[in-house]
Amino acid sequence: MQKVRREQTKKMRILLTASRALIAPEIIRNFAKHGHEVITADSMRFGAGNSCSKRIKHIRVPSCRFHENAFVDAIKDIAKKERVESIVPLGEEGYYLAKHKNELPCGCFVEEIEKIERLHNKLSFYNVCLDFGIKTPHTEIAKYMGKNKIYKRIHSRCGESTSMNPRSRDLFDGQWIAQDFIDGVPVSCFSAGENLVVYKAKFYNKISPFSNIYDVDDTGLKDEIRVMVNKIKSGTKYNGVMGLDFVLADDGLYCIECNPRITTGLLLMNAYDLLGILQNRAEAIDTKGKNLKFAGYMFWQFLTGEVNFKNIKDYFSAMGNFKESVADIRDIKPFFASYMMNLEWMLLAFKKKINIREAAVYDLQYNQGQ
Repeated sequence: MQKVRREQTKKMRILLTASRALIAPEIIRNFAKHGHEVITADSMRFGAGNSCSKRIKHIRVPSCRFHENAFVDAIKDIAKKERVESIVPLGEEGYYLAKHKNELPCGCFVEEIEKIERLHNKLSFYNVCLDFGIKTPHTEIAKYMGKNKIYKRIHSRCGESTSMNPRSRDLFDGQWIAQDFIDGVPVSCFSAGENLVVYKAKFYNKISPFSNIYDVDDTGLKDEIRVMVNKIKSGTKYNGVMGLDFVLADDGLYCIECNPRITTGLLLMNAYDLLGILQNRAEAIDTKGKNLKFAGYMFWQFLTGEVNFKNIKDYFSAMGNFKESVADIRDIKPFFASYMMNLEWMLLAFKKKINIREAAVYDLQYNQGQ
């Protein structure tokens, strides 16, 4: 187990945006435990963190995707009126805030938008990997249908627009990439400062089945991933948090894509002080106690339609060790609010003729070519 630096934490007033996120309640509770006051903001009516008992106030704001200037003005207004000292974005609204970072009256946990775009854009990230000698599948703008290719939007997230057989009429608008399909084991990581956690946690391009959540014990694999993370950060001069997705194939580790923002991997760090992790002044501790907790958290995602039904047995087995996330018995409102949030997503999905994963972040998405 790593030694934990427990430095004196300066009490802060924090604005947490995209508080619909299922990771929001635990983050809010952790901040509050260290004496911070948390205000939440979101453009959706319901959300997991919107009704968390540990937040002092929730404010609904305009959609960053459809009303960018109004969203930024609302955030600036909240920051001034509520004396906010730092903004913590939990989704792609952070990219919009990055565009206006110099206008914000307080700090914000985002990097410059130029650095973010270089990593967030799947085609430019492919070139980043090539530049720094990181193995990655061949990726190009989609021009035709080919065999053993994965097609996805340049700025897609959560695999919501990913397919091996998309409708051909959708492909050729310059907003889709074709990536060689790599058969292997999906692996992800989350990096914050010098802290790194490696885990199996998600769908790979909607092809591989969802596997149970656990951190990876393979020291050699972790070291290899840490080298890749350091190459990317030093080469692009990006110092913020990031999530990376990989496929571990027979011929080695392939880096697939990058999410330059907070991801659910933050919860796997089992940190004493999550704000200290984000500020790069604290160390994460051994994650083994978090394995089942994180699996339980993903069980909640199954309840809201986010997890492959075939794996229900794994999630039931984890629930006995499930603590502190959405369904915390000491803070039950987020549990019910999340059901209402899911209903809100379903109605939006029906109205816009999209799937529920797209609906969950529909008003937060950045750079969709729309």
